[in-house]
Amino acid sequence: MMASRVCGYCGVHAHFALKGETTITLDNDTHRTIAYVQATFSCAACGFLSLAMTEVYAGTSEWDYERTAGHEERYWEQIGIDKCLPENDGPSISNLPLAVESASAEAFRCFKSGQFRAAIIMARSTIEACAKANNITAGTLLDKIAEMHGRHMILASTKSAAEAIRIIGNDMAHGDLTASVTWSEARDCVQLMELILREVFELPQLAAQLRSRTARRSGATGDTSRDQTPRDWTPPAAMKRSPAVDITTSSAASRRAASPADVTAPPESPPAAPQRRVGGGRRAAIAPVDALPDARRISPNDKVLFARG
Repeated sequence: MMASRVCGYCGVHAHFALKGETTITLDNDTHRTIAYVQATFSCAACGFLSLAMTEVYAGTSEWDYERTAGHEERYWEQIGIDKCLPENDGPSISNLPLAVESASAEAFRCFKSGQFRAAIIMARSTIEACAKANNITAGTLLDKIAEMHGRHMILASTKSAAEAIRIIGNDMAHGDLTASVTWSEARDCVQLMELILREVFELPQLAAQLRSRTARRSGATGDTSRDQTPRDWTPPAAMKRSPAVDITTSSAASRRAASPADVTAPPESPPAAPQRRVGGGRRAAIAPVDALPDARRISPNDKVLFARG
């Protein structure tokens, strides 16, 4: 098993196992004084394969590599992994200034590769870059954090998180390296750094976009004068409808009695229904309502085809 890393696929800090052969390529541009060692490794969490590469320089102890079968894992444990594809530069955060984006990506890369002290130092530097990007340059980092809170850029809980990163980062920056740094400490620092970045840069942008959409929506639906009908409005005569005729009465006589005087009653003997050819060469007709006995009478809204013979 190789040293653990943050997987570029699933983002989990997991062990990586060597898969396949190790290839070594000498760099001709440097007169073959640099060797590029490459191999594929599988993530213990998701199983996906990543390509790892390390540069080995002539004259170092790593240069005397052994490529015989069974020694590759021991060799990789000696040289370590410099670069792994796909890379994991952390989560995507929008609206970051270039300097802040570069510093935060480096903090995530250091954490991913197991360089925990460097990850904490870069997280601390990223917070200071946040303040400078907002024209907060006076005083110490503690003063800058307090100023960001005073301008309502960060919440009180976020202010406490930034101060915690500052304290642990000061130990790294001032050479207090006697105490070891654990993976969980580095993880907490980079996660809190991500929280600060989202609150300072991403959240205001998302809020502005939502306000803009709401304003456009209100402007599009604000004029409702065309949808309002005056209470004293009377429709013209041409738009008045004739009284509805009840066509669901069970007999023709009762329908005629229920019809208005200006409605002509249907003839006693209805004309023959129009014929049309249907499948199989037979002729079929839509049966008029009056031509059916009461037991077979249906609503005129139903479309029923009666086939003869």
